[in-house]
Amino acid sequence: MNIKIIYNTKTHKISQKYQTLEEIRNAIQILYPQQLQNEFDLYISLHYQIEPLKIIDEACLLKIKDLYHQLKWSSIKILVKDSINPNLTNEDLSILNQSVVSQSSVQLSTFIENFQQYQEPKPEIQQKQKIIIKEIKQEQDVTQEIINQVQKQEEFLKIDYNSEEFKQFIIQQIDERLKYHGILQAQLLKPKLPEYRMQLITKDFKLSKFINEIEQFQVQITNTGDIIWRKNNVFLCGVDGYYKNEQFELLQDVNPGEIAYFICKFQMPNYEAENLKSEFQMVYYEQGKQKSFGEKLLLVFTVKKKNNQKPNLKKINEQKIKQLMENAAITKIEAIQFIEMYGEENPIDEIILAYFDQLK
Repeated sequence: MNIKIIYNTKTHKISQKYQTLEEIRNAIQILYPQQLQNEFDLYISLHYQIEPLKIIDEACLLKIKDLYHQLKWSSIKILVKDSINPNLTNEDLSILNQSVVSQSSVQLSTFIENFQQYQEPKPEIQQKQKIIIKEIKQEQDVTQEIINQVQKQEEFLKIDYNSEEFKQFIIQQIDERLKYHGILQAQLLKPKLPEYRMQLITKDFKLSKFINEIEQFQVQITNTGDIIWRKNNVFLCGVDGYYKNEQFELLQDVNPGEIAYFICKFQMPNYEAENLKSEFQMVYYEQGKQKSFGEKLLLVFTVKKKNNQKPNLKKINEQKIKQLMENAAITKIEAIQFIEMYGEENPIDEIILAYFDQLK
């Protein structure tokens, strides 16, 4: 889902890699490090007849995304308010409502039904809860504790008592109290969840190559976990060093117990270097967020020049390359190419801002 942020009437599109609330806030601070070094709030408009909503936590953002998916809206526009001017102005409301008015013919009642739905539990659910809770001696204390927890969850969002999320929440709360009172043994509470696990067949290795030379080799890793590694969801990824953020795909899906094969293709740097290092680790994606697992694979390489080869004498500041890689989540080669194109003499803050601007 595309995410655009508005600050001081300026609109920026941030990378789709930033999807969680924490990632979005970090991306905004990269764009405006001086202006937003203190606290700032995020608002979103769902309907021009509803007051803009303040995004207070991850659960709130997920609820908003779910609603956007239901309405088949492809982008979210988020307004940023700093601590100096924290109040929403008419101009803010106008900017926020431009997109929702133009793309939505949905009635207000639909939003109220989808976003502020609040129902009492069905009689059969109430009866089931009573039967379970009767097994606990201190029934009133347990019930009150569950109510308190529910009220905390309702601070911003209305609870759909018929949803699977709410049912799981109730079961979890009751199980915790049963465990506390010794009625239910800890090992019986939850079944063992499937896990991503791996074992390296290809071990750490060293290379010695020429400037700009292309190197290709195969990495073998055994799937020792309980989950099938899907080709479009599990990758070997550079997590540190020169090839950070480089990703290599599986040749095919890999079942538990089978060996995964990765064809890794690198281009050597355009300058001489000794003992450059890069670490790689297995990653998978869950709800749009990258998660790593297993031990790391280390690549150490030396880059030499041929007798008739002249290295690139212009070397870009390594600190600028590293900052752009981390902020934009791109590879070192991509960072170098963009800095060379934009101009290495420019300040890094301006280079980062320019990178995100060209994505619009």
